[in-house]
Amino acid sequence: MQKAMQGETDPKQLEFYVTVEYFSHKKHATDNVNVNNPLHTPVPTPQPRPQQPTNNPTPPPQSTPETPSNNTQPRAENSPAAEKPASQMEERGVAGQNANPSEGELHDYQEAQGIIEAEQPPTPQSNEGKTVSIVQDSSVEELLDAYFAKKEYTKQTGEAAGTLEYKFGGNGNKTATDAEKEKIAKIILGKPAVKALTDKKEYTTLEAIKQALSKEVYNKDEKINIQTFKLGAELKKITSAPLDTKLYLVAKTAGSGLSDKQATIIIKEKDGLIKGSAGAVLPILEISEEQMDQATPTTGEVPGTEKSKFTGKIENGTVKIPVHLRPKSDDELKQWKEKISKGKEDGEYTYKFGGENKVTDENSKKRVAEAILKNAKNGNTNNEKIADGKTAYIDDIEKALEIKTYQKDQTIKFKLYKKEKELLYLQAKAQGEKQHDKEFLKADGAYFEVGSKCPRCEAEITLKDIENSFDVYSNQKDFRQKIVDSLNRFIKQRKNEGKDLHLNTCLRKAHFFAQVGVETLGIHGDWIIEGKINHL
Repeated sequence: MQKAMQGETDPKQLEFYVTVEYFSHKKHATDNVNVNNPLHTPVPTPQPRPQQPTNNPTPPPQSTPETPSNNTQPRAENSPAAEKPASQMEERGVAGQNANPSEGELHDYQEAQGIIEAEQPPTPQSNEGKTVSIVQDSSVEELLDAYFAKKEYTKQTGEAAGTLEYKFGGNGNKTATDAEKEKIAKIILGKPAVKALTDKKEYTTLEAIKQALSKEVYNKDEKINIQTFKLGAELKKITSAPLDTKLYLVAKTAGSGLSDKQATIIIKEKDGLIKGSAGAVLPILEISEEQMDQATPTTGEVPGTEKSKFTGKIENGTVKIPVHLRPKSDDELKQWKEKISKGKEDGEYTYKFGGENKVTDENSKKRVAEAILKNAKNGNTNNEKIADGKTAYIDDIEKALEIKTYQKDQTIKFKLYKKEKELLYLQAKAQGEKQHDKEFLKADGAYFEVGSKCPRCEAEITLKDIENSFDVYSNQKDFRQKIVDSLNRFIKQRKNEGKDLHLNTCLRKAHFFAQVGVETLGIHGDWIIEGKINHL
């Protein structure tokens, strides 16, 4: 390839030769020769083909047998090989040699012309421990992305936090060899006490546990101290969250022209489930970083400033703005939740009474409303079934009913709703060398969904919850009520201290009571195995 490059006028295409040698009985493959990739180093300036001096020309090679050198194959006399000049392999001193002299002299060889194109990708080279980085053109400024994000403590920092004391629960835990240590360390790493480190924003590693195992065997109640490390915060993109959630608005940019500039983010509704029109701006609270980690007060004014536009400084190509997904007013928040829970208003339903129905007070009103809703959903002789995809709610029916006696064929009307998701998208703006204004998340499958959280998830634990789970025992009501009061008080205390127990979903409550039920035989004062109420 190097020889071919010396005589080429176009370095993109290089001539090369393949030499095939024929022996008296069979053909024999030549040895491979490794050459440097011409694309790996700068291509030299093409030179014109070397010309022979005119004043002292070199006579052309004669068609006579050549005396073979030590590393060339003997040429048969009067053969085609004897008529040809030395091959390029012979010139380089790497001519193929016959490993088996019995095959005889070289009778012929053929050199064929070929083309190699420099545009072809080069053979990948060993990186020798180096990494490849793609550097974008810093002069090209652009708004790249905008999304909602949640701060999660998942980044393993390697920074020491403290130690975890672990107690063995059984005998004969062998740790004499590395394999035994590995086995025991993996078991410990999966234990609840180790997994619970994340609640303290800490973690440990398999290697740290192995280092703590200094003995050859551990028995029941023996303890070890395991090094723990701090978990760092990371902003993780999320696609949904319920109302009243604290999160971040994030925008990503490119280009030095936008560095240290201001970016503005606006939240918009896809269908206007809350504000009533498609593309409506949704105002929520902007909060501080300190407020992001603080518990929302249960009484008094909610911290934060209600805004329709959120502005932040672009630093290292990112702007992040802490927000609280709710309005300032608690009453308005309640209305938002109701709209998301019910769906979008979609017409009315006319209900016809099939007989006399007396509504004398609020209790009878609720009873009649329940019967009307059931008949409307299922349909009967007087009323058509509510259309598929639509629904009605008992509170709207109660509002439609008056305190009076309804006779046969009298009618009332109440609202119908079409269940829809509350979907949001973002508009981001920034001013650099030019004005940037783009919309993000505005596509099917990309919208951010505002979920309606189950009202029971964060509700306080009640005596009824315990009785539904573990049966009713009249002589245990006072004891169980004390348990409930102490537990709710403790949950609030931990949350206010920033050490939330996270008993805020129905699933977690179910897991919690399943464990409590085993340990206390159904929270029954006469059957409790161990522990006292003041342990909570």
